[in-house]
Amino acid sequence: DDYRCWLPEALQFFTALKYLGKTVELALFPGENHDLSRSGKPKHRVRRLELIVGWMERWLK
Repeated sequence: DDYRCWLPEALQFFTALKYLGKTVELALFPGENHDLSRSGKPKHRVRRLELIVGWMERWLK
């Protein structure tokens, strides 16, 4: 439900990065939009933060 970043464009960008050999991750939150961090479903907001912290723990050593 994000009208600022359409899903097909996000998938194209993700696919292009994978094709170029970049290390990327994609997280999809059904029914959410750009306000996920402020007004999204609580379980989605928690999961988003878990993914961010996990990324930092892996890549910012």
